[in-house]
Amino acid sequence: MSLISLIAIINGAIVQLLMAPRVVYGLTRESERWSFLATIHPKTQTPIVATVFISLLILLFALWLPLSQLAKLTSTIILCLFLLINSALLIIKRKESHQGFQVAAWVPLIGIITSLTLLLLPPMMSFVMSQN
Repeated sequence: MSLISLIAIINGAIVQLLMAPRVVYGLTRESERWSFLATIHPKTQTPIVATVFISLLILLFALWLPLSQLAKLTSTIILCLFLLINSALLIIKRKESHQGFQVAAWVPLIGIITSLTLLLLPPMMSFVMSQN
């Protein structure tokens, strides 16, 4: 069981290392200030600067934070990304009509509500518990 847990943790870390630079690339591709993070390597066609940046950031957090805080930070970052992505989808649905993948407006709305609830509920619960 320990081996399976270890493999799952390593797999999660690898997925984060692969996903995060692409999210950063997508968010910074249109930005003038952060456009250097959207640099694509000519041979591999990967966001190499974003990958190095995110890898260094993850290394810094892994060396600096205790494991429990690192897990909380990771969860918070992922929920914030879900919140941003669902918000962007809702904005795009309201502004543009486009071909391709269609989704009902309630889907990103439920995603926004769920992400906000999961982000705000733990601090609210700890505040309530400290008042008792």
